[in-house]
Amino acid sequence: MSENNFKVTERQSVQRSTYCCQIINSMISDINSDEWADEQAESLKRKIRELPDTLNKKKNCIYISSEGTPDSDGKTPDSAWDSLETLEKNRNLLKPGDTVLLRRGDCFRGNITAVSDVSYGAYGEGEKPKIYGSLREYINDGWFESSEGIWTLEAKFPADVGNIVFDGGIAVGVKKTHIEEVVNAFDFWCDHRDGNRIYIKLDSAPAKQFKSIEIAYNLWLFRLDGCRNVQVENLAFSYTGGHGIRASEVENVTVTGCEFSFIGGSFLSGYKNGDVRYGNAVEFMRGCKNSTVKNCSAFQIYDSGITHQGYGNYRAENITFEENLLEYCGMGSIEYWLGQDAKCINVTYSNNIMRFSGYGFGGIQRPDKDMTAHIQSNGACINDSENFVIENNIFALSTYDLINAQSKSHTPPILKNNIYIQSENGRLGSYSECLNCYFSHDVKKLINQLWYDEGAQIRFV
Repeated sequence: MSENNFKVTERQSVQRSTYCCQIINSMISDINSDEWADEQAESLKRKIRELPDTLNKKKNCIYISSEGTPDSDGKTPDSAWDSLETLEKNRNLLKPGDTVLLRRGDCFRGNITAVSDVSYGAYGEGEKPKIYGSLREYINDGWFESSEGIWTLEAKFPADVGNIVFDGGIAVGVKKTHIEEVVNAFDFWCDHRDGNRIYIKLDSAPAKQFKSIEIAYNLWLFRLDGCRNVQVENLAFSYTGGHGIRASEVENVTVTGCEFSFIGGSFLSGYKNGDVRYGNAVEFMRGCKNSTVKNCSAFQIYDSGITHQGYGNYRAENITFEENLLEYCGMGSIEYWLGQDAKCINVTYSNNIMRFSGYGFGGIQRPDKDMTAHIQSNGACINDSENFVIENNIFALSTYDLINAQSKSHTPPILKNNIYIQSENGRLGSYSECLNCYFSHDVKKLINQLWYDEGAQIRFV
């Protein structure tokens, strides 16, 4: 599933639903977007979708297709493995220099645990291979009305359900923490006492209203723990309540041409009182060195599109986020935070297009709407940095801040030649000690003289 399924044009004004944006069309609250920015985003979107496969030219490939079999050797397209489950069972057979290739046009359900010195990409023709966290398509899965207007199904789930997506995004579930809160259409509750069974308020039987239902439970679709020398190219990740790609203590990781949609929304187990929701498209946690995210898209993300974060002896070193399209992220298009003794060194965010932060399902449903920003530094953090540069990006419209880039160590990122697009008197945000700034008639002067972005361009909508 990709942004193709999102039919509403960004210039269209759509009234927000009273009930927390039950329909995705209603998540766009009177947006009057910038036509020039629309064109730039569409051009980058095409580039990402058309990015050629390069990993399929390597030797020692393992092939996976929906027409494969679990007992094949996987060494040719004609002897492909059949599933991510088979890949996981045979993960110990992967050797340094191997490349795992998923067939384009196919959909694979489950997740991948990466292996150092192994690359992951696509082969064949058609759309990028899809990796869904949803166990199956649930439209005909034995739904029944457990009480008046409340529908459930016999299925139970391995973990907390973070989101329910109807017809590729025509409607989404609105997660509640107690069954008593399920009162409006699309409200749902996940019963942890009974195998994470779900209960959702609907006007009638699901099959009478929709053609597909994907149920996203808490799962990391692509996991890199302690990995070195891994490339991930041209894969499409959707429908999980957890992260798309989660990388911890990694080095030499490159993510290119990947698409992420409808990521996040589950409760983060073991954090605070257990009712904090989370989920990023790409997350680097703790150590990350010499790593790049380039030409990727993130669309409808509960938390953030791309993030690096950590504490203690954490180093984000030689990190580049470049030419990505990040839209409808609930918290930050790009989020970073560094605690005591952590530091980022030689970090660059450049030529990214970031749009409509806070307007998606995550932004509407999350309780801390004052945390939304295209660049979100979690201002209470130390955020010590050296040669941290944010340049040549487009920041277009946010329900709260365009940028929140603070540093208790007084080492904020350097801003260069960025384009800022916001409604008049909307929030510009906070930078260094210059806090709570607004997008008023003198905003260009403020950004030039106090935020030190002398090459900034300003556009009002």
